[in-house]
Amino acid sequence: MTGSSPPVADVTVPVIVVADTGYVGQEAVAEELGPGFSVAVACGFEEALAAIAERTAPIVLVPDNLEPLRGVELLGRLATQGIDLVGLLLVDEPDLRRLALGPIPGVHALVVRPLREGALRLHVRAAVNERDRLVALQTRAARGDADLDELLTALRHELRGQLQGMVGLATLLGELARERLEPEAREWLDRIAHSGERVTRLVDDLVVHLRLGRRPLEPSRVDVAALTEELVDELLAADPDLALDVAYEGPRLRVGADRRALAHALRHLLGNAVRYAARRIRVSVGPTAAGGFVVTVADDGPGLPPDARERVFTLFERHHADAADRRAGGGVGLATVARVAALHDGRAWMDAPEEGGAAFRLWLPDRG
Repeated sequence: MTGSSPPVADVTVPVIVVADTGYVGQEAVAEELGPGFSVAVACGFEEALAAIAERTAPIVLVPDNLEPLRGVELLGRLATQGIDLVGLLLVDEPDLRRLALGPIPGVHALVVRPLREGALRLHVRAAVNERDRLVALQTRAARGDADLDELLTALRHELRGQLQGMVGLATLLGELARERLEPEAREWLDRIAHSGERVTRLVDDLVVHLRLGRRPLEPSRVDVAALTEELVDELLAADPDLALDVAYEGPRLRVGADRRALAHALRHLLGNAVRYAARRIRVSVGPTAAGGFVVTVADDGPGLPPDARERVFTLFERHHADAADRRAGGGVGLATVARVAALHDGRAWMDAPEEGGAAFRLWLPDRG
């Protein structure tokens, strides 16, 4: 149910009144506020969350004596969602002293009842200044995001061009002069080409890592087995000589997650396993007793000592960092896995199975 007064400007200020089921008075609030405001009513937390998501930095008016979730608790919960809003809490005069002792999460100001004539309009109009500040911050942030995205695109293009030129020259020199070069010189040319290819992949991975979280998650039902098979096909296409047994084990489950983000995480987990596995890699997914689901990528490689298992998810942290070791990654992949987990309010960790090797696990709440 939505009503509004005729605006006096091109853009009206959104006001959401959160109330008990059956609350009526939306028209009275709109009449009290006058032109320039659009008023909507939401019953309870879920409706309020949905209404707020459809509006830019709304002013949210909530009585504290709501049931079953009190107004102060409702605004506090909304504040934890990281949503921009200006919260006005309607309180009865006896409760004022209790609530005015300090800052309250999500509450911009207290509005004391019973309201005198014109008081609501004064409070809401005063809140417009705070809303204007939030909108200005959002605009600057959006402009900054666009500038950063443009910079990342330009840097990626420029760096890739320079690196590919370096790799091409090293490869060409090796082909033209291979017979005249000492074995050590040929080895150094191979290392130059390999290092250039690795840094090119690092640039691509870093851009993906930095862009994660710059758009809202889009949860859907993801078939993890099908996604794994798709990514394994990518690996085989990139390296037809890959002599590893890579397979999905267990039930074929559909889980609720952002498919693109989950694909980035799983691609890095598989790539990490390919670098260190001796013969086999196994991928599985299953529900957990605490809710949500856990994706596991296990390999039969050398594993990691206990003191390195947490650090390995830090950006640019590489345990196998020998420059001569062609298996070594760039230190971005597992950090991206941890970032995907954080964006889903999940977590990533590594442990060592009894049979040896390493098992990397990604737990996510089911968002489907």
